[in-house]
Amino acid sequence: MLSVLDVLRENEGHLPLPIEEVYRANVATREEIEAEKDEQRIAARIAMGGPSDLERAEAADLAARCAQAGVPEQFRDVPLDLRHTEALARGRWLYICGKVGTGKSTMAAGTLRGWMAHNHGTARWTTEADMFSDLRGAISRREPESEALWRYTGPRLLVLDDVGTEPPERAAARLKQVIDARWANGRPTILTAQFGIDVLCRRIAQADPDAARAVGSRLSKCITVALTGPDHRREDWQG
Repeated sequence: MLSVLDVLRENEGHLPLPIEEVYRANVATREEIEAEKDEQRIAARIAMGGPSDLERAEAADLAARCAQAGVPEQFRDVPLDLRHTEALARGRWLYICGKVGTGKSTMAAGTLRGWMAHNHGTARWTTEADMFSDLRGAISRREPESEALWRYTGPRLLVLDDVGTEPPERAAARLKQVIDARWANGRPTILTAQFGIDVLCRRIAQADPDAARAVGSRLSKCITVALTGPDHRREDWQG
């Protein structure tokens, strides 16, 4: 098989390199190939006169659905990320970890948008802190606990952003409850955290060893993506 450089040399001065050839040389997934092709088609149409009325309507509908799902405004128009869409549709989970500003939430939002664009079902976005605050508030609202929990165990896809930020003694039992319910019903989940699964479980174990073992057992089956690099938020601020 030709390397990327070989193919580039052969195509020098000619038409752009076919997307499939670039990705085959880099052993890409079919989802990555299709996502890149879709982006190129859209870019070409925009260059030739802008998106069609149908494309604008679809984009507006997707933005509205993302808002309804609770996606923060700054992430509602990030590019679709289809790299893990099919795996999620089969029930796999995704765990994205990395330091502050490395793009965890952006990747989670792009994946959620890809999920919704391909009509895989309902989705909800929340942070760990917001979820626990909502569940604690159910008592004062006189809301049945089962109804409050359903907001997080019921959606076909849940994005749980910033896992591990709550004190373990307050979060361990509830986190286990939500993860267990989603796992038992085959509902895929995307989690983001500033540390790996092993560190998360050690933190939970400080308050509840049984919960730590249960959570660790479920999350060990996740597709894990570790993001590295500088803090992009700090770069933007300094710029």
